[in-house]
Amino acid sequence: RGTPMAPVLLYPVVEHGISTVLDDLPLVGYLDSWHPEELKLAEYKTGVKKWDQKRVDDHGQLTFYALLHYLANQIKPEDIHMTLQWLPTETKPDLTFGLTGKIHTFETARTMRDALKLASDIKATRKAMEEYIHLRLNS
Repeated sequence: RGTPMAPVLLYPVVEHGISTVLDDLPLVGYLDSWHPEELKLAEYKTGVKKWDQKRVDDHGQLTFYALLHYLANQIKPEDIHMTLQWLPTETKPDLTFGLTGKIHTFETARTMRDALKLASDIKATRKAMEEYIHLRLNS
């Protein structure tokens, strides 16, 4: 925990933890930065692979955070203002990584439908895993 070293968008709560349950399955997530009064979330990414608006809009981690907030606090995904900031990196000759330039900022949104679909996918995956375990233990 602490303050990011890069000049990113920073809200009052850093590494905001949310714990809740979906049916009887415990779910936990840590938002990089959260503003509880204004319902603003900021997520930070580094890496060589380029982020663009489509990648941000499809990023399941943000959908998961929306689901957590709905389950734990009854905050609708549509009420959360989401921002993802990407700091591009490069691999140096000594195989270390370094930041390459400016921060890229993307706004995105999630809907209740997105959150409920993820919840359904989580339940289906758990069921498939349990069936697999049962099959393996009984064969």
